[in-house]
Amino acid sequence: MKRGLKTLGILIILVGLILIASSSLMSITGNVISESVNIGGSVLGLAFIIGGLALFLVEKGGGLEEKIVRKHQFNKAIRKHNQKKIESAIKKISLGLGKQEMLKHIPHKSIHVDKGYRILYDVNYNTGAITLVDYTDHYK
Repeated sequence: MKRGLKTLGILIILVGLILIASSSLMSITGNVISESVNIGGSVLGLAFIIGGLALFLVEKGGGLEEKIVRKHQFNKAIRKHNQKKIESAIKKISLGLGKQEMLKHIPHKSIHVDKGYRILYDVNYNTGAITLVDYTDHYK
């Protein structure tokens, strides 16, 4: 995702440079109408450059691993289970996807990993941190 944003940012910067260069080439003709276009082209080109820089420099997602805290109980519970499915569910949690449920008997959110198990987790909305609390079967 980060690589795609950087590539898009570079492309937008190039479009902005082309707009500025083409608007300055139009003024060589001396046409009065082209002067009003030059200002618009230059402003638009500058807007593209600033937007492209913003996309290029942004750290979208900022390392999802930094925002996920795994409790000892969670690490202990996942040892002998399908790690691919668990990591896929963790990715869904961090992206806000999947069917997240509040449980009646436990004050945590949960998401199903497969037919028999779920991940229990908490979200701190102030910091954006996700704490993975436990990995348990549905009927516990």
